[in-house]
Amino acid sequence: MPRSLPRLRRALTLLTAATAASGVYAICTDPSEGPDVIVALLYDLRNWTADAAVDGRRSYSVGTESLNEGKKDLKWFSGTNEHPVIGQNLYRLKSDAERPGGRLEQIGMSWLKHGFFALSGEDYCLCSFEEGHSGGAWLGQGCDDPYSGTLNGTQSNLGPRYQVNAATGAYAFPYDDSALVDDGLDRRLVVADGDVDPAANPGARYFFEGQYVTADDAAAGNSWNNASFREAVITEADARRFGWAGSGPFAATQQRLPALAVWPAIDPSVALELADVAADGRFHLAAKVHDLGTGFWRYEYAVHNLTSHRSLHRLEVPVPPGSSVAGAGFHDVDYHSGEPYSNADWTIDADAPNGFVAWFGETHAANPNANALRWGTMYNFWFDSDQPPGGGRVELTLFRPAGAAEPTTFSVNLPVPGGALLFADDWENGTVSAWDFRIP
Repeated sequence: MPRSLPRLRRALTLLTAATAASGVYAICTDPSEGPDVIVALLYDLRNWTADAAVDGRRSYSVGTESLNEGKKDLKWFSGTNEHPVIGQNLYRLKSDAERPGGRLEQIGMSWLKHGFFALSGEDYCLCSFEEGHSGGAWLGQGCDDPYSGTLNGTQSNLGPRYQVNAATGAYAFPYDDSALVDDGLDRRLVVADGDVDPAANPGARYFFEGQYVTADDAAAGNSWNNASFREAVITEADARRFGWAGSGPFAATQQRLPALAVWPAIDPSVALELADVAADGRFHLAAKVHDLGTGFWRYEYAVHNLTSHRSLHRLEVPVPPGSSVAGAGFHDVDYHSGEPYSNADWTIDADAPNGFVAWFGETHAANPNANALRWGTMYNFWFDSDQPPGGGRVELTLFRPAGAAEPTTFSVNLPVPGGALLFADDWENGTVSAWDFRIP
């Protein structure tokens, strides 16, 4: 069942009020139990393919400054599997004929930077250590540590995602370094050139996201806040070069929030929910319903896997039996540089006569390396329906096998075609045109 944490509720309130950045130093006055690493700052954007696209793609990296806002020191042991790994993602918010109500999509992701030495800065809080600890091997309480965009884009220091369990923070070490590095794309944050071509994406907005994963943070129950995002703009069209947005509510790093949170902050008609899977990790889910004015409504869903190791391979939306469904679609983000996972699109089964629209990939039993919605990624699902929106339950099926007493599916309250309006759960505001941005 979906649930939330008070800190996330407060962070979302700050974001919708566009004041998150102004309260940056408040993180020093309310420390978490245990170690708790967050991305305090995204900075130092690097474009590694400014001269020309390579095989129709571009590559980037972004600097990440971490901060331990916990009451315990965070392990940063180089040469072991007890240091943070750092992922980078890029998202695009775009509205056009294909996305008539707007859609936030993940358009790129990187391999993982492996931390090797924790500095002990005091850019945000007073820095202190437990007895016997010091910087380098530990990120102390209130201490921050920067990794530049150059460091986070150095290919020899990047390891694959497939060996990492983001729910526990565990990963293989030494990591698999066998993938060939032969151009400026490999292992970095890779994006299709057309996705960042200003001429092909008029009015689009872009958001970089950084995420830390490490075992002691996860064991303390603090991995829910390890992603932050920041808005960027294209400053050189031909080179596809990015710079940080100079103004607006997202010009500063939005701490402890995944990039998906920007969609309802910009568009209040977007519903945002979260779900924690027992003995696993967290998902964020967003939905938007857009009246096409033709007797049909466009239903848009975005699902972000923050930390679930079990991942997803199926999403199903109920529709009234016999209703009309059209235009169903799917968008994912491609693995690259030798990650073993398939990039095959999910199958779409728009079976309106029997009351559902479903998207699904191969099962784990059929292919352990199938295209599942794994941690640090977000997929989009959409279709048009002749039924106006109401409240309903969207069902999601987990990919990896369940342990004893662990769920294989879960469901979340979101707008669906023809659903009954829900008030008891305090998430729907009584209309069919605007959906509350809140956590139940």
